[in-house]
Amino acid sequence: VFIALDEVHVLTIHRDDYFEAREQLEASKQYKASFFIKVFPGIKEDKLRAFSMLFEEKEFLKDEVIYNQGDKSKEVYFLKSGEIKLYESVEDKTQAKKKVMEGFENLLMRSPKKKFNLFLASITEGQFFGEEYFLGYDSRVYKAVAGSAGATCYILSTNAIKEFQYDYRHIFQ
Repeated sequence: VFIALDEVHVLTIHRDDYFEAREQLEASKQYKASFFIKVFPGIKEDKLRAFSMLFEEKEFLKDEVIYNQGDKSKEVYFLKSGEIKLYESVEDKTQAKKKVMEGFENLLMRSPKKKFNLFLASITEGQFFGEEYFLGYDSRVYKAVAGSAGATCYILSTNAIKEFQYDYRHIFQ
């Protein structure tokens, strides 16, 4: 018998289902820890296991924008699988020069400057991106997009970073 002041929801689960779910959770934790053990060789395994639990896993679809240049820098990403493409938004000066040469000076003067995405790099499994926070930037300096097969990332928020930065400072240096 128990007394509650608020509405209470009770969930029952069969013992076998509970143990199966627990085993799946432990296997997931082990897999995540093994990823970070490969990424940070030489750091004690028990510290990396604790560190890996701070990360959330997220899947991104093909060509999905993860963040845009100029967005607030709130997370760092470790690529579990797939590919990430990084771009910088720049002015298309060659197009502007071409229009001037073709005699469209008035059109060029009235239209806003055209921007295009300059491909910078591909991020592959085990690499990280979105590290602007650690470099002292408040906003993103490039755009990150999932590759042609999509991507799965482990994400660490700046709140978790701030909370645990001192304890794991050897990883952040």
